[in-house]
Amino acid sequence: MPTDNFKLLHQSQITTSAAALYGAVPADHETIIKYITVVNNDTSARWFTLFHTTGTTYTDATAIIPEATIPAGGWAEFNGTITMDATDIIGGDAEVGSKLTISIYGDEIDVS
Repeated sequence: MPTDNFKLLHQSQITTSAAALYGAVPADHETIIKYITVVNNDTSARWFTLFHTTGTTYTDATAIIPEATIPAGGWAEFNGTITMDATDIIGGDAEVGSKLTISIYGDEIDVS
């Protein structure tokens, strides 16, 4: 019987080089991402991009949120559904490192 584990899946500051943010779907689990926030902690507007990939390709072909600008002190929200298995990765890229904080919330479902 599957078991739900609703929780904060990932929280960090997005770097200036596109890289994996969340991709550690545990063995015998599936993940459903339900909510993402990106907070701009800077005094200037800053952009970010998010990707959903099954490898390490962070390009326009894997972008789920194209370059989006957040005003100083502002935030962006995603409220939807992204399903992931063990090979899927959520990646990100930002204009300036250590200025945008991403929080990813969802359900890691134990399907073992």
